[in-house]
Amino acid sequence: HLVLTAGEPLTEPVRRCSRFCTPDGRFLEWRARSGLFRLEAPERDAVARELRAQVERALQAGIEVSHLDSHHHVHNEWPLGAVAISLARDLGVPRVRIARNCGPGIGLAAGVYKRAYNARLRRAGLAGTRYFGNARDRLHLRAGGASAAELVDFELMTHPQLDPAGGLVDEEFPDTALSDLLARVAPPRHAEETF
Repeated sequence: HLVLTAGEPLTEPVRRCSRFCTPDGRFLEWRARSGLFRLEAPERDAVARELRAQVERALQAGIEVSHLDSHHHVHNEWPLGAVAISLARDLGVPRVRIARNCGPGIGLAAGVYKRAYNARLRRAGLAGTRYFGNARDRLHLRAGGASAAELVDFELMTHPQLDPAGGLVDEEFPDTALSDLLARVAPPRHAEETF
């Protein structure tokens, strides 16, 4: 889970990039303010070094890196996608998470961009699924007639949290136990959907 929008960087060059870090060297939450369509060469190099350091730290800790994704989905920004693709290839990471591409609320311009971004990952051989979204997105696909076979190829995003009683829930469905939500939304692979 690559990070460029919260906490402290691992490397010095990115700390000096005012687009990404505060004067005291902490990451800014820059994505909330604006998208990122172009990186200057020093920024690109600094970001590439930082993301490489993050992945290498995970590998050194014995964590198997099955795919690259990011906090606030910043790897979906076009120039950062190029960095993620290069990093995945260099370090032998087999997948980069696609951009959210289903469900309500994706406008025309965003949909065109996400299709182009995901096509880029597919051409690079790094897209692992057909769909990526949250529980509501998956339910939306199912309601729209997507088959059980299509929905098996879906990476489900959750944001688990504890409810007031200490039970595990998803932030979008705070009144439903996470285990119940997952049973309803994402049945075991290769199982027929019965709802």
